[in-house]
Amino acid sequence: MTITTLDVAAGRVSFGRVLHGEWIKFVTLRSNVPVFVAVVVGLAVMGMLPAIAAGADSGLSAGVAAQDVLGSMSWVQLLVAIPAVVFLASEYTSGSARVTFLAVPTRIPVLLGKQLAVAVPAGLAGATGAAIAFIGNALLLEAPPAVEVAMRAAAGAGLYLAAIAALSVAMAAIIRHLVGAMLAVAALLTVAPFAVALIPIEWVQRAAAWLPTPAGQLVFLPDNLDASLSWWGGYLVLLAWMAGATLVAGVLLRARDV
Repeated sequence: MTITTLDVAAGRVSFGRVLHGEWIKFVTLRSNVPVFVAVVVGLAVMGMLPAIAAGADSGLSAGVAAQDVLGSMSWVQLLVAIPAVVFLASEYTSGSARVTFLAVPTRIPVLLGKQLAVAVPAGLAGATGAAIAFIGNALLLEAPPAVEVAMRAAAGAGLYLAAIAALSVAMAAIIRHLVGAMLAVAALLTVAPFAVALIPIEWVQRAAAWLPTPAGQLVFLPDNLDASLSWWGGYLVLLAWMAGATLVAGVLLRARDV
């Protein structure tokens, strides 16, 4: 009888149930839906502006480089990263993390559930916004980016933002302070690449290519022979950052008190 009771109790906190609960938290937080709609609109509108400008200057024969279509990714990624940080860190601020971890004592499923709950809509928003931008370019220009380039860039934009969202959740779990986590994620994604590249030491400047932003963005950019990483190699570097942060966050979640 005791074994049966434990089995039932364990079933109540299966990963599927945890993920469902985290998804409900995500969609019921009023700011999330408008923010991810803004990701789609931002990528789509900003991605068509170069085509509109090129058409105004040179007519329909003008072309636009694929990297210009997704040039807004440097700030759009923050629209994904900040809500991802808030999604986890706000539970520590409000004290609701105690209730969450009381219901799921192992804690790791909560971290993974939050990452999935944010990463999936982030990926869909990124791919949708990028696809609309490239379709707009095809309609506005006679020489838009090639179809295969556009398809890979749209898929890559979704993969990139999904990984950024998961990385941001892990960073929030490590830091556990809302403002501190937001500043740390913003610094890692936007400030660190420029700061490292400014250091006048050759090997340090080369190391900047292995930071999550410059490496991960290769997944939606055209192949660059001057880059030290391929598009898939760059994305693997971003995934390694995400996995490393998730591992550290998982260890700290198990070791810390709430």
